[in-house]
Parts: sequence; C-alpha cells; structure tokens
Amino acid sequence: MSKKLVLIILSVIEVLLCVSLIVRLAKHTPKAERITSCTELPERCMNSFEKELYQKSVEVLKRVSQREQDCLGGVALELSALPENAEELENSTEKVRFFLRKYVPEYTYWADSIWLSDIYGEMYIGYRPSPVYMSDGIYSYGEYGYLKKDAVETAQKAFDNAKRIAAKYEKKSDYEKVCGYAEEICKAVKYDENAADTEDFSSTDIRPWRIVSVFDDDPETNVVCEAYGQAFEYLCGLGGIECYYVSGEMGGGSHGWNTVVLDGVSYFTDITACDTANYTDAEISLKHPFILEKVADVTTDGFKSGHMKMSSYYYDEYTYGESAKRFLPEEALLVSTKSYRTATPIIVLIILDAATIALVVWRFAKK
Repeated sequence: MSKKLVLIILSVIEVLLCVSLIVRLAKHTPKAERITSCTELPERCMNSFEKELYQKSVEVLKRVSQREQDCLGGVALELSALPENAEELENSTEKVRFFLRKYVPEYTYWADSIWLSDIYGEMYIGYRPSPVYMSDGIYSYGEYGYLKKDAVETAQKAFDNAKRIAAKYEKKSDYEKVCGYAEEICKAVKYDENAADTEDFSSTDIRPWRIVSVFDDDPETNVVCEAYGQAFEYLCGLGGIECYYVSGEMGGGSHGWNTVVLDGVSYFTDITACDTANYTDAEISLKHPFILEKVADVTTDGFKSGHMKMSSYYYDEYTYGESAKRFLPEEALLVSTKSYRTATPIIVLIILDAATIALVVWRFAKK
C-alpha cells in the first residue's frame, strides 16, 4: 500500500472521528427546560397544592411590592382545597415559605418576615415590612399602610439595572453568562463586614441582605453573602439558567452560595468567596475562582472545597442547612467533583488536527 493511500485513509478516519465526537457531545447534552426567572424554579419540586399556594402567595407579594396592596397584616388565599392531613399541610406550608423567602426577590425585597397559616380551614399569607420601607415606621400605617413610594422606586430601578445586565449577556453561552454575571456582581458591591457581624436582627436594616443593594448603583450600600447569592440566582433566572440559592455553613459560620446546573450537571459556585478572597477584577475575569469549581467528599449534607490562589490555598467545608436539605432537590445538593469545562476547545483541536492531516495529504498528492 502506497504512502499516499495510507495518508488518505488516516485523514478520512480523523475527520469521521471528529464528526462522531461532535454528534456524541450534542446528544449527551440534556435539553433542560429553560426558565425565565428564578421565581419559576421552586415549582419543579412542588406537588399540586404547594404550587397553587406558592403561586397565590407570589401574586399577593407582587401587589404589595408594587404598592397595589397594603404591606401590614395579611391576606386570605383562595385555594382549591387544603390537605386533610395536618402534618402534610404543615410540611407543605414550610416548603412554600422557604421558597418565598429565597426565590422571589423582586417581590420580597421589603419583607422583614413572611408566614403562612391555616385559620379555621382557610389559608392566610402574613407579612411584616422592614422599617426602612414604611412611610412612618413599622408600627404606623403611614400612607395607608403601603410601602414608602421612593423606596419602591429605588427597588424598581435596581431590578431594571439587573435586567439590563442580563440583556447584556443574552446572546452569550450559558458558561459565559455565569462568568459574566459573577463579574458584574463583584464589580458592583463589596462585602459588608459590619452587617455580617450583626447579632441583633430585630432592629437591623435588611438592605445588606437584599439584592436591591447589589443593583442600585449606590456605592454606599454593600451586601453580605445572602444578597450575593440571591443576586446571582436572579440573573441566572433571567438568563434561563437553572440556579439554586443554598444556605448553610462554611467553616462553621453561616453562609450562602449557589448551585448552578449546566448541561444537566450541578456545580458549586460561591460569588461571595470571589469577592472576599482579594482577587482583582482582572483575575476574576481570567480565572473565575469559585465559579463552577470542583469539590470533594460530596454528600447530601455538604462537601469540601479547595482552591489554589496565586499566593495561598483555600480550603473550606460547606454544610447544608436543614431547610436546604429538606426542600431543595437532591441534584442541587450533590454537586460535581469535576470543574466545568466547555467542549469547544476539544472540538477545535480535533478539527485543526484533521485539517492538518488533510493539508498534508493534499500537498503530498500534488508532488
């Protein structure tokens, strides 16, 4: 067999392998159902009663947040029926409350507390606003008990800013969106050490815990981990990416972070760590530390995370809180032990390899 024929056969095999790999990668990537906001995500792990309770509650909270309804007291919810089993009813209301507090930021930025209760066979949603959102303080009806107008306008501008950020990355890949969102958040705010050290939450300004302070363009309003995580979750929701806010402990202290689902696999992401580990914006843009990173010793109770920085090594143990373990889907807890890597570089290398062989064959054939 001539050398020319051998090279031609090798070239054909290389091209076929390249095509085969591309097809296999395309088939392997699950076509996950897209979302349009993080508010939609909780319904994926709810039964029919919980979905109805959740949806009706979101409607009420939305009206309050837009000053279409008073923000003191509560509202009776018109539901099809309540579970007959008392334990089932209690578990369902706790689950819905958990998601209302963490997955509806656009409508709960003002709330100091939210609760659900069964009163004589009728379900009520109750809520209390933070004093900073009340016209004349928490114990006064102020302007007929509605949220402070200028505070609502500030919140709306902040969410409009968030939507502009999401639109900026609209045509990017999911991986590029995730990295871009993290960069935008880290540029917008700093970690609020004073708020993080607060022990008396009964009279605390809730804004460092709310994502309004991430997107309000005010350098004086900075945030703690909860706002970092929920702001990232919010942007991911706008970008159609499945992302869960997760709370628990890191190294023995209270903390909040995220699980991001890409190509059907769950990955650990901690935006707060990116912003508090003394990384520059350029380093975050280049390396994306703590974003879609691998972890070890993964269970439904937690995992261990280690990350190499230029001058040191970070190692922390993350433990899920009881509510996260009870109400989040298992796949949100069992994060990957491998870092996310796009398939694009592999495909490009194989194509270049195949093109090189083809070029050699062509030049050989001309001789």
